[in-house]
Amino acid sequence: MGFLDRVFEKKICNVCGAPIDYFQNKKLQNGNCCKKCLSELSPWFSNLKASTVENIRYQLYCRKQNYEKLNAFNPTKVMGTEYKVLVDETKREFAVAKNGNYLQCKADIINCSDINRCTVDIIEHKKEVEYIDSNGEIHSFVPPYFAYSYDLFVEIGVTISYINVIRFKINPSPIDNGQEEVINIGQNGIINKFKDKMYTNRSYNGKTSNLEEVRASTSYKKYDSIANEIKDCLLYYKNQQMEIKNAEMSIIHCPWCNSKILKNSTSCNHCGGPI
Repeated sequence: MGFLDRVFEKKICNVCGAPIDYFQNKKLQNGNCCKKCLSELSPWFSNLKASTVENIRYQLYCRKQNYEKLNAFNPTKVMGTEYKVLVDETKREFAVAKNGNYLQCKADIINCSDINRCTVDIIEHKKEVEYIDSNGEIHSFVPPYFAYSYDLFVEIGVTISYINVIRFKINPSPIDNGQEEVINIGQNGIINKFKDKMYTNRSYNGKTSNLEEVRASTSYKKYDSIANEIKDCLLYYKNQQMEIKNAEMSIIHCPWCNSKILKNSTSCNHCGGPI
C-alpha cells in the first residue's frame, strides 16, 4: 500500500465502530472518533485530543441520560444576551444555550448543586489614541491619551466528569463608548496648520483616558448588571440546593414509627421511642 493510500485509507471510529472518511476523522488519545459521535458531545466539551475512547463512551452514556432531563426541563427564568442562562427554579437546574435554544443545541441540564464557583470576569483592553495633523502625519497626544474597552464574561465552574468550566461573553460587541483610535484633527484649519508648523504639542482636552466615561456608560452598566444577575441567581440556587441536601443528610427514620427525626436525636419526638 502506497503512502497516499495509507493517508486516505478509511478508518474505524473506536467509539461506535462506524467507518470514517479521512477528512472527518477526529483523533483521540488512543483512537479515532467519527463526526456523528462528536455531534453528540456536550457543546461545552473542548478537550477532545486529551480524551480516551473510554472517556468519550462514558460521556455519550451521560449525554443519553441528559436527553431525558432535557425533555423534562422547564425554564422559569431566562437571563443573558447571545448566550442565555435558563433556570428551572423548581428543580434548581440550569442550562446555558446560544440564543436560548437549549433543545436545538442539546444543552447540558445541570443541577445547581454541581456548581463550585460562578464569577464575573472583566477583561480590560487599553490602546493609545493618536491624531493626524494637517500634514497627514500621525502623532501621540501630550500627555498620551488612552482608550479603554471592556468585555464581560461569566465563568461557571461545574463538577461534571466531562465539563470543568462554562464560559461565555455577555456583551455582543466591545464596550468602548465609541472612541476612535485615530483622530483627524482637521487638515484645513489655519490654526491647526500653524500649530503643526510650530510643532505645538496637543493634549486631548486635558484628559489622559476615557476610562471613567466608559465605566460610567449605559452599555457598561447594562452588561455588568446582566452578568451579576446571572452570577447571583446561580449562586442563590446552588446555596439553596446545598441547604436542602444538608438537611436531608441530617434526617433519619425512627426505627419504631418510621417518622423523620434529626440524626443526633436520642429519642423520637413522635412516638418517644429510644434511638
